[in-house]
Amino acid sequence: MLRKIAATLLGVLAGILAISLVQALGHRFDPPPENPEDLEVMRAFIAGLPLRAFLFVLASYVIGSFFAGWTAGKVGKTMRPAWIAGGVLMLAGILNVVILPHPTWFMVASLSCYLPCAWFGARQAGAHRPAG
Repeated sequence: MLRKIAATLLGVLAGILAISLVQALGHRFDPPPENPEDLEVMRAFIAGLPLRAFLFVLASYVIGSFFAGWTAGKVGKTMRPAWIAGGVLMLAGILNVVILPHPTWFMVASLSCYLPCAWFGARQAGAHRPAG
């Protein structure tokens, strides 16, 4: 039980770290505003972003979800921690698109990637489905 909890937490942390690293790379091309805590500033910023910026963010979610699933699957040995880690990232993604407006294509693409990428990462780590 403790192993699965640790696997889930480590998976979420690995996913957040991977997302942050890829987005930091993307910020070299499209730096965020100086005051990202201001929702109106962020809404205006997002409205003016080029396609490249959305693709970096989408790539960060794909890569982050993969590493969340891989880490959770490697540590937990089963798929359940990976599913949960992917679900936690997906909940954060839902919160993000609810609070800040994004193009429809991006919302659909981003919210569709978390669970499959976490599953794929766990499979690559050798996680299995528990019996029963």
